[in-house]
Amino acid sequence: MIRTEAPFHSIESAQEFLALLGETIDDALDEVQQELAACTMRQQQRQVDAWRIVLFTTTRLGTHVASSRRLLNDLRTLRNLLHRDLPALAPDQEPSPRHTPA
Repeated sequence: MIRTEAPFHSIESAQEFLALLGETIDDALDEVQQELAACTMRQQQRQVDAWRIVLFTTTRLGTHVASSRRLLNDLRTLRNLLHRDLPALAPDQEPSPRHTPA
């Protein structure tokens, strides 16, 4: 099966995906905390331990997604800076170096 369009055809589309993923993780964290509190009140120690692992892992995932969002933002900023600084070149021209080493 050949795909004609990539799922993340731009940095912006990847940022949108990570924003949605971050919101979903936040919702999941709320549910996990509710389950953890309920199991704690019922004194179900095995379930409490399991929910703590779920909480830890989901929190880690949220941290990684937030870090990825920052990295994508940095890439977008750098791309914009590079595109702004490039002079318009004819297709047969090559960019000249900004400086020559001494």
